[in-house]
Amino acid sequence: MIRGRTAALLLIVVTGAFPGSAGDDADLLISTAVSLKEPLLAAIDDFAESRGGSGFPAVDVHAAGSSVLAGQILRGAPTDLFVSASRPDVERLVAAGLVDRSSICSLVGNVLVIVVPAGDRGIDGLEQLRDSRFERIGVANPRTAPLGRYTAQALEAAGLLGLLADRRIIAGHARQVVDYVARGEVDAAVVYATDAARFADRVSVALEIDPGLHEPVEYVVAHLGRNDPASWSAQLFDHLCSDAGRARFEEAGFTPWPGPH
Repeated sequence: MIRGRTAALLLIVVTGAFPGSAGDDADLLISTAVSLKEPLLAAIDDFAESRGGSGFPAVDVHAAGSSVLAGQILRGAPTDLFVSASRPDVERLVAAGLVDRSSICSLVGNVLVIVVPAGDRGIDGLEQLRDSRFERIGVANPRTAPLGRYTAQALEAAGLLGLLADRRIIAGHARQVVDYVARGEVDAAVVYATDAARFADRVSVALEIDPGLHEPVEYVVAHLGRNDPASWSAQLFDHLCSDAGRARFEEAGFTPWPGPH
């Protein structure tokens, strides 16, 4: 049973415990980047069906910005699997001794794009964000979402970070940024290509950002649960890191990760 499958994802609100302490398999506790939640749920469904559904535990999924989730785990939020849009956020858990490096796999990648309201014309380069028609530019907060960090890197590399400082409208996570454009609250935004595709009826891609302007967008899965390979959390980790697991994310528009898994 996946709680919240037909509505909003269920938040894990647990205090006084430490990551991994929920490893009794009464529930599977998963923290995921917002941008990954739909294909993740599909992959979990595939896994449950492959096991016949017999004895499969309930699954609680907490979706937020990767940096926020990593901070929650560091402060003691119980989590079996962390599906992050940022390897550095997983490395924070490794440094704290909460994740073994052998329990991490690279999942997929992504591309950054500039989106504008549906029907608006495109641009030829990032420097055109200085045009007067872009009075409000949506970006993710680099302190709470990897997308914000990638965006800041790209704008800095293009010499625009300071020049556009007064135009930036800050969002807490990736999905919120594209939603700003879809609702007409900003004139343009930097988003993931996958989120732009989800809102294709309300936003248009104006430009694909040169990936050389920022660090690679790498989605990573980390296992914090019981080391027992027979545990549900270990089995689900193995499934997500398999070709079949990755296929669900690639079907959703994520790019295959070109490096070692």
